[in-house]
Amino acid sequence: MFSHEGPARNARSNSVLAGYLAFVAGFANAAGFVLFGAFTSHVTGNVARVSASVARGDIKGAEQAGVLVAVFLLGAVTASLLVETNLFRRTSSAYGAALLVQGGLLSAFVVTDAASLLSFAGDAYLNEMGITNRLQPDEVTKLCNTVSEPNDTPGADGLSDIDHFARFIRATKAPARDSQLASSALAMKGNALFVKIGCATCHVETLTTAPAGTKIDGGTFTIPAALGSVTFHPYADFLMHDVGTGDGILQATREHYGKKVFQMMSAYLAKQDFESSRNKIRTAPLWGVRLRPRLMHDGASLTFHDAIVRHAGEAAHVTQQFEKLKPDDQEAIIQFLKSL
Repeated sequence: MFSHEGPARNARSNSVLAGYLAFVAGFANAAGFVLFGAFTSHVTGNVARVSASVARGDIKGAEQAGVLVAVFLLGAVTASLLVETNLFRRTSSAYGAALLVQGGLLSAFVVTDAASLLSFAGDAYLNEMGITNRLQPDEVTKLCNTVSEPNDTPGADGLSDIDHFARFIRATKAPARDSQLASSALAMKGNALFVKIGCATCHVETLTTAPAGTKIDGGTFTIPAALGSVTFHPYADFLMHDVGTGDGILQATREHYGKKVFQMMSAYLAKQDFESSRNKIRTAPLWGVRLRPRLMHDGASLTFHDAIVRHAGEAAHVTQQFEKLKPDDQEAIIQFLKSL
């Protein structure tokens, strides 16, 4: 593939192409590892996994490794056909089609691996209320369980409780900013300092939803036009971070995911360091924060200043930067928060 096909091909172009292909191969491997807990391009290793799994009686593991090998070979054959067809037709870019297809598939992986309010609802129904549903169909225990699964079934309108719950959440709206205060010189200065000292690393101002038509939750929900490509300003990344104020409660993976999902993800989950999540807290969105009488996840902070200086762990360096500011600059940040 790196042989010279024309005058435009030289050592530099070959090096650029080699670097691109190495990056794509690494990305594909990482994507496969996240999905299956195995490196998809490690054909020899996956063939060995088939034999080892059969020897252990692990038919599911053998099937998974066998599928990875088969799909790898299918991809290699498809890419070869695309390249050879373009070479036969003497197109200007013999390898472009194969690379374009690969890029599209990788893009699909990135886009579809998304969480949603519906998946949140399904998780909450099972783990907070013990109600199984189509996304989480398995009870944690069969003790005293006398009803069929899933507990949450569609009504006359074709929607389940988790659908109604997700729709209710989508219909709620964050309070608008205090536009007068937000436009003041002090609040705008505070906004700049908020970004400068690192608060915006986790409290991200702007996010955009996936495009309309994107399928998420294993294809069970398609993002409608009203929710697709919507730009909003939550001042949060909605990710888990250890900021030194966690409750120390470790979430049990089998109970959290449900038996069926846990089995499907066992290879991936076995490699995760769940112990590190013991003190992690989801970044709280700051929109409407001025209306909250108590702050932080436990409601223990009563002022913006107290909430800021409580941040430790991953946010310790940001807290240090805040404490180094002059009192007037600290007040500017607080005024900015009061405008949200």
